[in-house]
Amino acid sequence: MRASAGALVLLLAGGAAGARPIDLPSKSDGWFRLTTAHFTVFSNGTETRSREIALDLERLRAVLGYIRNAKDASAPVPTFLYVFKRMDSLEPYMPPEYSGKDFAGFVRTTEDGNYFALSAKWNSDPRGLIYQEYLLDYIQNNFRPQPLWYHVGAADFYRSFRATDSEAQIGLPVEEHIALLRGSKMIPLERLFMVDRDSPEYTDPRAREVFWAESWALVHYLLRGSPPERKAELGKFLVLMQDGKPSDAAFHEAFATDYATLLGELYAYVRQSRYNYMTIPYRDLAVPVETKVEPFSRAETLVHLGDLLLQEGEGRLGDADAFFQAALREDPGLAAAETGLGEIAMRREGYPTAADHFRKAVASDRADYRAYYYDGRLRLHELYQRSSWAMTAAQREELEAARGSLRKSIALNPDYAEARVVLGRTYLLEDGATVGEGIAALTTASALLPWRADVANDLGELKRQQAEAGRAGAPGDEAHASARAARATSAAPVSSARDSNQVLDTQAINALLAAGKEDEAVAALERLVANAPPESRASVQVELDRIKAGVARNKAVRAYNAAIALYNRHDYVAALSAFEKLAASSPDTEWGLKAHDRAVEVRKILGK
Repeated sequence: MRASAGALVLLLAGGAAGARPIDLPSKSDGWFRLTTAHFTVFSNGTETRSREIALDLERLRAVLGYIRNAKDASAPVPTFLYVFKRMDSLEPYMPPEYSGKDFAGFVRTTEDGNYFALSAKWNSDPRGLIYQEYLLDYIQNNFRPQPLWYHVGAADFYRSFRATDSEAQIGLPVEEHIALLRGSKMIPLERLFMVDRDSPEYTDPRAREVFWAESWALVHYLLRGSPPERKAELGKFLVLMQDGKPSDAAFHEAFATDYATLLGELYAYVRQSRYNYMTIPYRDLAVPVETKVEPFSRAETLVHLGDLLLQEGEGRLGDADAFFQAALREDPGLAAAETGLGEIAMRREGYPTAADHFRKAVASDRADYRAYYYDGRLRLHELYQRSSWAMTAAQREELEAARGSLRKSIALNPDYAEARVVLGRTYLLEDGATVGEGIAALTTASALLPWRADVANDLGELKRQQAEAGRAGAPGDEAHASARAARATSAAPVSSARDSNQVLDTQAINALLAAGKEDEAVAALERLVANAPPESRASVQVELDRIKAGVARNKAVRAYNAAIALYNRHDYVAALSAFEKLAASSPDTEWGLKAHDRAVEVRKILGK
């Protein structure tokens, strides 16, 4: 899933919620749950409309699978649709910061799921923007990282999806994009290809409109309006970019043209009157059409509406709290309400209170995967706060209890990736011979989250530890055998430290690394080395050296990427300086060698 900051989609028509606390829904307001193969709808509208919305998303998902020639898709978090029967029933749940704006719904993408809230009584159909948000998530979770222009352009290409009685239509023209581009100056393609989320073309609202429109137009042209060779050239260009080729070099290698010619073709394309689109008969699609409808109790209604409020962030925690408390009054011990209150307490850093709510939730036979996930995560948080150099037997037991909760979360929802991520990371400083469960958890998590470099890095580290342990036990490997013997004769080596419940607590250090605070992480580990018992200091020093090497590599990667950005902006003088500096500081590393090769290339461009 995308970064967990909530994404708000302003749609059409209506007012907005005020700052006063939200009223609980009427007891006569009948809510129900409608589930399909891949989506869950919560609604107080009609079953017919709710089913239509859910099955349209199922059709879109089936179309995407058909185009990818894939039977299934990665969905690391669930997608929930809240369908309110009227705008006035939706308005109290709109984020307060959007008071006075026009809307017909909103979207929140968080660690817990994708939350789409919309009205069943539409003055204008907002499904295109709902599709767009779903598509952005789908593309991110099922493809290798794409350039931003292609990511958003492809999402817009597919979001004009329309379902008729007999077929799905894909790639219909987006009229507002066409109108904007016909009256605007387009972004030069050499610049379009380099735009990222920090670029002015993306951060400025007006410029972003042009960027989105032009990205859609270019994707549409290359997929549906250009000669066949252009589509093949696009595929080659994307592969080269994914393999780390600078955009300028990738373009000239992939396309048999120059920027000006391709931009001229695009100008002509947006001024034509007809646009080709794809049609796929339903008989060619495997669309799951079964639905299940279940009425809600009053307590369940309060829990699910409270969950929607919870996803809106700090400004609605009080409202969410009131809904969860009301649910417990209706149904004491309701696990989902306890889980919601636990999440609120965690966000407010009331960890003992949060732990109490999660313990109550998992003690119930109605606990869901989120209850076990947060219980496991909070147990780890408490454990790492208390641990210092070595774990006691009780702390080791608590670690296993946390792992048990995470395993239960995975069993209840195998697609929920975050539980696998947290479980896998608990093995980062275990002996390499015992990390199999961690590798399995992170392997699946990485497949579900292909865009998460941190997950891939942690998986690589566990595999390295496992391979090192295998080499240490292999006959004929004298260096590793010697190291193994030295560890075996130590009074408290890392491997036997676990047997005596003395393992290094590095989760706080891992948290610093995950937050990008690499120098702080190294300093913290250096302090652990200094304070470690003499018999174990050598093994901790090995870990310190490993982390230092990883930090150095990360810095080299960042320096290389920064130099590539200068290269892509055609600032060759600055790029040369950056490449040369990296090559000189890391002459024998992978990235130092790459920087040296790039420096040679740039010198040729500059005639040096």
